[in-house]
Amino acid sequence: MPHNGVLPDGIRPGGRFNDWLQRRPQFVALDVDGTLVGAEATPKAAVVHAITAAQQAGVKVGIVTGRMRHAVIDLIDMLALSGPHVFHNGAEVAASDGSTLAVLDLSPTAIRDMFALAATNADVVGEFYCDTEFYVTQRDLRSEPHWQILNARPNGTLDTVSALDGLPVRKVTLTAFTDAAAELMADAVRAHGLTAGTATSPQTPNLTYVNATDARADKGFGVTVIAKHLGIELHDVVMIGDESNDLPAFAVAGTAIAMGQADREVQAHAHLVVADVHHDGVAAALTFLLAGQHDAS
Repeated sequence: MPHNGVLPDGIRPGGRFNDWLQRRPQFVALDVDGTLVGAEATPKAAVVHAITAAQQAGVKVGIVTGRMRHAVIDLIDMLALSGPHVFHNGAEVAASDGSTLAVLDLSPTAIRDMFALAATNADVVGEFYCDTEFYVTQRDLRSEPHWQILNARPNGTLDTVSALDGLPVRKVTLTAFTDAAAELMADAVRAHGLTAGTATSPQTPNLTYVNATDARADKGFGVTVIAKHLGIELHDVVMIGDESNDLPAFAVAGTAIAMGQADREVQAHAHLVVADVHHDGVAAALTFLLAGQHDAS
């Protein structure tokens, strides 16, 4: 067991600490917004160093995010991440070489339902993500910060849902400008039988993203696909995140680590809690796990 079960300063038990098996990590899954990056678009130096050290030690590291592939490819390249990776909250899983391991597109019925839902609230913009492009229900200036962190702009505005006919839609993001709108959208997405992954980003503090995916698609699904692809046990997977959309991955990973700014529910589902994103929580987590490798069973 790492450090004989004694936690260093800056790391404390989460709600599931007593269930932690403390296995040697073979794959580390990193959420992006609020975990890998904070208010800045790139990770801090300590986090970069810790990721590099983990990969040099033979631990594979991948991104598990609600963002589309294009929006994180620069991060993947900058950190030389070995992968595999999860995009669109589990609706797309890619191998290290970029090839697709799994895709769960939304049904035509779900696409129509989400289009109608986005049209019911002036404080919501619906974003429909296809293979390499995305379309929006309206070009609201309040969405501009989101498009900036995606490093992409909408490919078009949807006057009718029929404009999406024949296009594979991986995910619909309902970008909400108020807390009330976000809560309403999340409840409605679930009512339509879809997975609702709610997330925020330190780079866009005034926006909440309700990601609607196929009922089978979540970060837990993505991590499970990766473990099978790598030929490892889920007990050997570490998931680090900070939002409720990370909970499905927390549920299947052998080590679930919550960032310090995560709310109580997320911390309650974690084995460990580290410092917040502004104080290099990911670096602390990886340093601790690597230091304990020689003692892990």
